[in-house]
Parts: sequence; C-alpha cells; structure tokens
Amino acid sequence: MSIAGGVFTNGVTEILKKLVPVIGREIGLAWGVKDELKKLRDTLQMILSVIADAERRQQNDAAVGLWLRRLKDVAYDADDVMDDFPMKPEIKHINQRLDGITKDINRFQLQSTPANNTSNSHGESSEQRSRQTESSINESSISGREDDKKKIISTLTKVIPSSDSNQEKVSVVSIVGMGGLGKTTLAQLVYNDEFVKEQFNLRMWVHVSQHFDVEKLFIKIMESITRDKFDILSNFDVLTNKVREQLNEKKYLLVLEDLWNESDEEWEQLRNPLLVGAQGSKILITTRTTKVANVVKGNIAP
Repeated sequence: MSIAGGVFTNGVTEILKKLVPVIGREIGLAWGVKDELKKLRDTLQMILSVIADAERRQQNDAAVGLWLRRLKDVAYDADDVMDDFPMKPEIKHINQRLDGITKDINRFQLQSTPANNTSNSHGESSEQRSRQTESSINESSISGREDDKKKIISTLTKVIPSSDSNQEKVSVVSIVGMGGLGKTTLAQLVYNDEFVKEQFNLRMWVHVSQHFDVEKLFIKIMESITRDKFDILSNFDVLTNKVREQLNEKKYLLVLEDLWNESDEEWEQLRNPLLVGAQGSKILITTRTTKVANVVKGNIAP
C-alpha cells in the first residue's frame, strides 16, 4: 500500500507514549520476562526521541515513510500483546522486529527532538499535525481494493425510497479494522471516486484521532468546506450555526478519519448540527474498534 502526500503514522506516537508506562508497570509485576520488557521499554523510549524528526521528513523521503509504516505495525502489535498477559515469546518477537527498525535510525540520521513541541492556533501540537491524513491519493499505486471500494460506494449512494419515513436524511457508515489494514486508503479511494463526486454536492475530509474536541472538529469541517483558514469563534453557538448554514439542505459526504471517541454524549454533540443536510447525506468514519462504530450507529461497511 502506498499513499501519495499522506501521512502514515496515524496515532503511533500516542500508542508508544501509552506503552512505555504500561511496560514499566509490568516490569515490576511480570515473572520471567523482565529483561525482554526492559529492552522493549528502552527501545520505545529511544524511538520516541526521534519520531518527530521522522514525521517531518517522510513527505520528502519515501524510505522514512516506509520506516514509519513498519513502526506503526509493530506498535499496534505491541499494544495488543500488552493488553493481554505478556508472554516471553511474544515480547521477544516484538523486540526482534524493533531491532530492525532501530538499526535504520542511524542510517536515516534521525535526530532527537525536545519533548515539548509547538502548537498551532487550534491547540494542536506539531506531532498531532504531522499525523493527520489528507484526502488525496495516488490511485495508480493501489491494487486489490476495487471490490471493497465498490461495496462502500454502493452503501453510500444507495437510493432510499422517499416513502420510507423512518429513513434518516443523514446516515453513518463505518469502516472498522485494526491498524495497518488500509482503512484510510479505502476511504481515500471512495472519497476521490468520480461517481461519488457526482452524487454529493459537498465533500469534506476531517482527521480526528484520539483527541475528540467537538469545537476543533467543527472548525476543521468549516475549513474543509471553504478551503481556507477559519478564525476561531469565542461563541460555540455561533460556530455551530455557521456549520448548519454551510450544510443546510445540501447532500454532503463527510469523512471522519481515525475516530476513537467512545462517548455517546460527545458524538451527539458533534452529530446534531450535521443533521440539517439533504436526504442521502452520509458520514463515513474509519475506526479501529467496533465499540466506536456502535456509538455512531449506522451501517458497518461490508
């Protein structure tokens, strides 16, 4: 899988930062795996010190981008291992995979960066910005996803009889799967399909990630609509009305990429102003967990 102009890490820094203290606690509790756990913790700490540099350089260095993708896959696997009772063979296998990744740090001459980084006007750190994905994709480098793409497009564009009074005007479709399975790529293929472009008056792409801030998401939606920087408003009610004005009676497609939020209340706060769209509007989300898909309800993509 290759994504042109996109960012591959998709939350890997948060995963690594979460893992380090978890591993530290396990070292004091585990029996027979302390050495492997210590090695894993020390390796992750070293990687964290250079990951910001790698994220900055990946746009211009394809090899660094591939390195980050490999790291992301191992990070998710390590997270899964630590969720269960960690066994020595599993941890040793993770360490062996990380050995190959750390060898490339010197080859790429990745530099350590300070833990504190700059924030933008939306309150996002440089690391958060660097993990954001974009809607564009180089389709010529993607293969084997045509059937999945067609199924999702069919779900998004299915015509519902107007006599069906129970049908919501704005509905949700979820793409669910573990990290590294190509959810973002699939969403990008759907979003950029010519038939999809014809079916929706308005298309928006918003990267969410683990920090679910409704106000910031509305600002991102406005910027995706206007293709321009949106000034932060001090009044949340004014902001939501601006969103409603832009979406009112328009058939739109909104992609919420990398959604982690599991709060029904927060989801409804985001969803309610979006319900002014025309019949057939769709919200397409990508997520790692079925729990998130259950919170947003709607259909899970086949």
